[in-house]
Amino acid sequence: MNWKQERIQGNVVAFPGETVDHENAGEFESRLLPMVDQAATTSGALIIDFRDVDYMTSVGLRVLMIAAKTAGPVSVNILVTGMNETMREIFKISGFEKLFAIYESLESALAATSAT
Repeated sequence: MNWKQERIQGNVVAFPGETVDHENAGEFESRLLPMVDQAATTSGALIIDFRDVDYMTSVGLRVLMIAAKTAGPVSVNILVTGMNETMREIFKISGFEKLFAIYESLESALAATSAT
């Protein structure tokens, strides 16, 4: 899986770089879940930038659900950004648009974290 991560303004930012499906969901999980702890350590948010992800299957959504359940007890906010129309539809149909704060751009997500 193509993957990049950075610390920006005290936040941990993940940049998954391709479709998340059965083939790479395990790697998506093994990379994303430790980032919740990293964000908790720095008292920042976890931002997932989906700009290079064109599609996600239910196994990817499962990983996001686990991340959300892990983030709650350690007070980490997970923000999502950069979604194309297909990803937005997946989030809408699955109800994940109610689970995560969704932003149009990385800049708007970063601005939201600095406002809190």
